[in-house]
Amino acid sequence: MEDESQRSVESNSSSATSIFRRAKKRMSFQSSLNEHDFVTLLKIFSGSSKKSRSEMFEVYQKQCLLQFALDYETTIIPNGDLCSHYPAELVIPHAEKAPHPMFRPTSSAMEDVLSDVTLLRYLFSGARASRCRERFVIPVFLFNGKVVCRSATLSSLYEAIGREVMKTISSVSGTGTSVDPPPEVSSNVTEADTGWMAADKRPRVVDVDLLKRLDVHHIFDLMVEDKKVKYNMFWSSSEKVDEYEQYGEFSISKVPYPGCEYFREVADNDNNPEGMVFNWKQPQNNSQCEMGFESQLGIQWDEYETWDLVQLTQNYVLAMVESLTDNSTGGLLVHCISGWDRTPLFTSLLRLSLWAVGLTAL
Repeated sequence: MEDESQRSVESNSSSATSIFRRAKKRMSFQSSLNEHDFVTLLKIFSGSSKKSRSEMFEVYQKQCLLQFALDYETTIIPNGDLCSHYPAELVIPHAEKAPHPMFRPTSSAMEDVLSDVTLLRYLFSGARASRCRERFVIPVFLFNGKVVCRSATLSSLYEAIGREVMKTISSVSGTGTSVDPPPEVSSNVTEADTGWMAADKRPRVVDVDLLKRLDVHHIFDLMVEDKKVKYNMFWSSSEKVDEYEQYGEFSISKVPYPGCEYFREVADNDNNPEGMVFNWKQPQNNSQCEMGFESQLGIQWDEYETWDLVQLTQNYVLAMVESLTDNSTGGLLVHCISGWDRTPLFTSLLRLSLWAVGLTAL
């Protein structure tokens, strides 16, 4: 197993080196990030244990912050107890340092939102219970005057009630922290929303407010199911089955994509996804591919079950790029269930794709 793991890391490192060289040659950018740094970071995060990651975390977080600052003017928000799964410092890009001349820069109004620490911290705090494991919506990068975000899917009523109980206990014991709303923020929570059975509805009000302030228009949902079921209980929800109809204003694209369990099969196939077609006939896979907007790509989306993993990935990335290059709409949110495997895969592929063809700042 150790030899297989090492081969996987070496394979990933080789691929990373190839991507880095092609992109750097094409872009001819000046950067303090060199090939060694790039490959070392990949090895740390793909081949190290959680313990070694925590030991090296501070060093490599500083390196990541330095590289982030090459592309963007940034806002740094201390995480505190907002989300234990997110880094200690949340990096929010609020302006591109060298926006591409073909595309729009970030508007001054959006820059004001993205640089307002008080406002963002309040929205993050209020919205976190709306998402699984409190992995709230957070900006990842900017493109064409739009914000690209990531998160987990919507939490279920059971998780929301659990969060409410913990919040109450923390409040009584004095161990929790609260964030007062800025003057311009209203709660929009009615008396009908204050019972325990509306515990999942209240934070979604703030979640929707956060999405609107970030001018998110498109939501790309990578879940293969409408709701995650475990032990005969719903452990998550999603915008596409929003029982309160709070997300009706957003364009919701259902782009089901195999989860981390399937990644293991890819690794067993010598890390070669070509020709690998996911088994969509499993009963839990009840989400079907459907774009939430009029795609002009000419792709037959109802044929997604016949695509191998390579074509599936390529087509979804193309759809995301198409939404970003449409000047008539806003930014996008990408999420799976936990926002931890598929979500960063697609935000990274999207970022790398735009970077490699010279469409983003780097």
